[in-house]
Amino acid sequence: MSQYLFLLTITPVQSFIETARKTQDLYAGSYILSHLCRLGMEKAKDNYNAELLFPDINQKSLPNRFLAILKIENEQDLEKIGFDLENTIYKELTNMPLQITTCLNLPVHKDLLKQVKNYLHIFWAFWPLENKDYHETYKNIEMFLASTKNVRRFSQLSEVGQKCSVSGEHNVLYYKKAENSNKTITTAEAVSKDLPDKYLAPGEALGGIAFVKRCADKFFGNEYNSSFPSTARIALMDAYSKLVVEDKKYLEVLEKEFEDPDIFNLKNKLKSDCDPLAKEVFDGLEKYKINYSPYYAIVLFDGDNMGTWLSGKGHKLKKRFQESLKEFHLHLSENLGCFAKVSEEKILIPPRGVTVYAGGDDFLGFVNLNYLFEVLKNLREQFSEMVDISEFAEARLTFSAGVAVAHYKTPLKYVLSWARRMEKEAKNIDSKKDAFGLALIKHSGEITKNVYKWQYDGKWTTDLVSKLIDYINSDFSPSFIRTLHFEFAPLLSDEGDFDPENITDLMVKSEIKRLIGRAYLSNSDIPKGQQKEDKDKKINGLLDCLWSLYINSSSFDNFLSVLDFAAFIEREVKNNAQA
Repeated sequence: MSQYLFLLTITPVQSFIETARKTQDLYAGSYILSHLCRLGMEKAKDNYNAELLFPDINQKSLPNRFLAILKIENEQDLEKIGFDLENTIYKELTNMPLQITTCLNLPVHKDLLKQVKNYLHIFWAFWPLENKDYHETYKNIEMFLASTKNVRRFSQLSEVGQKCSVSGEHNVLYYKKAENSNKTITTAEAVSKDLPDKYLAPGEALGGIAFVKRCADKFFGNEYNSSFPSTARIALMDAYSKLVVEDKKYLEVLEKEFEDPDIFNLKNKLKSDCDPLAKEVFDGLEKYKINYSPYYAIVLFDGDNMGTWLSGKGHKLKKRFQESLKEFHLHLSENLGCFAKVSEEKILIPPRGVTVYAGGDDFLGFVNLNYLFEVLKNLREQFSEMVDISEFAEARLTFSAGVAVAHYKTPLKYVLSWARRMEKEAKNIDSKKDAFGLALIKHSGEITKNVYKWQYDGKWTTDLVSKLIDYINSDFSPSFIRTLHFEFAPLLSDEGDFDPENITDLMVKSEIKRLIGRAYLSNSDIPKGQQKEDKDKKINGLLDCLWSLYINSSSFDNFLSVLDFAAFIEREVKNNAQA
């Protein structure tokens, strides 16, 4: 009996998950991929006695691939096993739309199964584990699978017609007529207006993939979170939590369904006739003077150089573990699984926000603005503590994150694209990576962005930004930020910096100190004899904070951007800003 390393992957990942109009679509894409991967892992273990190596099957969210060792008596069985696992996954994938259409009493469109099955591709490979040389075998199977992906099997499917309103890629298969509209799509199935809007809203038209994701609860049942919060609900999470603290009766009210955007419409006097429940909640928020913002954040991260770590290449792993890479894979799989559980069940939970998926070395979630920097720091700290590989390597595992803050009405796909872009910019900060990027997408269309390392000289950048927000909120007018823009922006080059021969760091520091001195807000509650001492202490505290952000910034423009970001967050979180 011979041992073989087996690697299976399901693609594409990013487009399948992130092509979404609603948060529920995003969650569904992640859930479906995780379910399919788990199904393949369970079949490999139960039917073929596979030793599962990576990831940890006990994780709630699984990535799109798994690695295992199988013992095979006959080499001819390899292809049979590979296709059996592949067909098991494809069978489940095609069962989904059949069960969903049955539950919703809808006809099966002639192209539904083709669209669903042709979108996802499954690739797998075996490689003999000769002489128990796990390290060399893993390298070979990764290279072999990568080359296999270049020879993609696909079926031609004619896609000529009106396109899906979510993906813009596939033909529409199901649609619901808009109110007071008789428009029909001859190539698609019209659904009854009685079908709940959460599955198909009036005027919405979906292709097969978007339709299956939208209606996934009809396949998965109670195990599936069919009430994943909307972006408006995420923006309001902290306010709702505070409202319940003030009056327990709102706990029952908030468990009922109502339109969260109506809270903002009532606040801005854009709507007077709305759901009585929304009006009751709005009145409660007003009564107890609870602040809230229409903005929320998307946070995603990905482990730095994970491919290199898993391959055991270079100097990263100690020599003895390069020779025994399997031990490292098992250790890493277990640690990443533990971190995923903590991040999803203890760190990003209401009212802080909600997790879409937590795969261990990758993560996607929505965060309420009040908790943004707390959540970012907690995730990064816990990653270092829980994914401990000191036994195997001198270096440590890190991750880089992308954050996009946006108005709840901003198209979700657009916000996701900015979060992904900021993650890439964070990874490009230098060769060591270990950074985060922040993008602020204002409702007006203006966008500012900045990138920083997680820590400089032992100081957390997230703490520095949080302190800056607190200083602006309590002791200083944000006017100094506008003045810095006015004074320095015209002097910046296209790269966002100025000539150090003309403007030195000492000049910048002196001007910052002068401006924050002018922006100081005196506190009459402090005895007169202590006011100067208090003022000097706070000016020096803010100066230290600003100087750390400035001296470690890649450019002056990047520095100004993080100041703008802090001022915006302070205004949205602390002040009852208009939505």
